Amino acid sequence: MRKKDCVALIDVSHRGSLGLLSRDFIQAMVHYGGRYRLIDFVLSNCCRSELDIVGILTQWNPSAFHEYIGTGASWGFDRLGAKLEILPSMAKPEQEKCCRSTLEAIRENIPFLEHYHPHTVLLLQAERAYFMDYRGLLAFHQRNRADVTLGVVSAGENSPDCPAVTVGDQGRITAVGAQAASGHTNAMGAAVVDWKLLRRYLLQSNPTETEDFYSGFLASLPKNKEARVFACAFHGYWRAVTGVESLWQGQMDLLSPQSGISISEFQDKLFTNTPTSRPPQYLYPSNYLQNSLVAEGCTISGSVRGSILFPGVMVGEDAVIGDSILMPGCVVQPGAQVFHSILGQEVTISSGCRIGDAF
Repeated sequence: MRKKDCVALIDVSHRGSLGLLSRDFIQAMVHYGGRYRLIDFVLSNCCRSELDIVGILTQWNPSAFHEYIGTGASWGFDRLGAKLEILPSMAKPEQEKCCRSTLEAIRENIPFLEHYHPHTVLLLQAERAYFMDYRGLLAFHQRNRADVTLGVVSAGENSPDCPAVTVGDQGRITAVGAQAASGHTNAMGAAVVDWKLLRRYLLQSNPTETEDFYSGFLASLPKNKEARVFACAFHGYWRAVTGVESLWQGQMDLLSPQSGISISEFQDKLFTNTPTSRPPQYLYPSNYLQNSLVAEGCTISGSVRGSILFPGVMVGEDAVIGDSILMPGCVVQPGAQVFHSILGQEVTISSGCRIGDAF
């Protein structure tokens, strides 16, 4: 048994609501920011926080996800004593449900956690874009002798569908989810939990696919006056990616100086396993490029404004791209127009076609 003070669990078990963009893979694997994946944020945060043991809770066991994660070397988990492990559902194929809750996933992996005998478990949701050193959250938890510490953000357009949290005196949480007053504070998808407390709940209760971490375990704690449940406010840039609109807006934030996040931060803070073997981008003399991110291997002879182009995108002569996201291998043929849209991987827009409306 290897004693660890904290073990992190990343929940990537949700297909989400990205439609065709995540039809064949986990939502957290969606392309983001020109050459990254959404899951790179939470993995990079774990690396920079010097967390040694991280498990990834998945509903499925797709080969593409395994290939991308690999040994975890891209995020520093090849160092001595570190481990990044994928923890798929243990259900047999004929028993597998369309989705399991986070609580079900954790209960299935109690042996993984028991192997490290942690004092606390750091629970993280992968469909979030933000930079955070979790050591501050862990220190807050320890300083307050908390049973549970929930990272929270101010409610707003960046936190759609995230559970509401009511915070009382001295930062104590008094209600979560449907029981909480909406409009002020939302859960950000990062929580520190006393492992003995969570383990006891999992063994004594029977979590279902409709009972998640917030509506089940957390919602039950404020009723117990002895439970020490705290909120730790996060004030940096943060966005939940819960649908197509938030996926589009989150990447458009990278082009806005007022958004609070900059692509220049990615070089030092965001790590990825995306290969960079493509040739340099080529811009024809006829191209027009403004306020855009263009990855390697792109060929542009049309006009691109306020957009993000992933590796290998081709934009033909007299084609116009505006306020859009083009994922790897997309082809926009000569004369075509694409506005306010997200094009999935290897989509082709034929000559003369128009997608979306210009602002």
